[in-house]
Amino acid sequence: MESAGDPTGENVGPYLPLFNPSHLEALRDSARRLSPRHWALVVILTKTGMEIEALGKLTWRDVYPDKVYWKPSKSPQAVSIPLEDEELAHALRIFVTGQRKGSGMLDYWIQQVREGTGLPELGRVTGYTLRLTCCMSLLQAGKDPEAVARDLRLPWPAVHRVLEEMEARGMLGRRTHEPESEE
Repeated sequence: MESAGDPTGENVGPYLPLFNPSHLEALRDSARRLSPRHWALVVILTKTGMEIEALGKLTWRDVYPDKVYWKPSKSPQAVSIPLEDEELAHALRIFVTGQRKGSGMLDYWIQQVREGTGLPELGRVTGYTLRLTCCMSLLQAGKDPEAVARDLRLPWPAVHRVLEEMEARGMLGRRTHEPESEE
């Protein structure tokens, strides 16, 4: 079971990010060997934290030179993500020029990518794992945990668990922030 008791980050599950950078690189390499769109899928999920359902509905109309808009599944309002990263902009261009795929097909592509790594420890990686990897990157960059939860449309307990795991692995200093209770 993946937990703070595994400081190496070798165990990867669907409800934890990829703590080991070599695991993310293995997924990216596997995706690159499969197709440009497989690669784009991995890049987009790990750099935007976009829901896989929303990614399946993304079209060229959602991608602008300076930002991309995506509509979370349980929200009436679209989320905008700045396109300051050239690799992400390139991945989005590749992804939206092809035929749209449903979330089931995108889940299958992630399965193909993880199997292509040949690493048994990545056998449980999902689209959610890649979203949480984006969450972890934002937290490492110093972004406020509540803002990360809000911007990625992740439940607070998921962000909190990522924070706890990062602290247990020595990836963060002592955390002093907890969400404000709504009274």
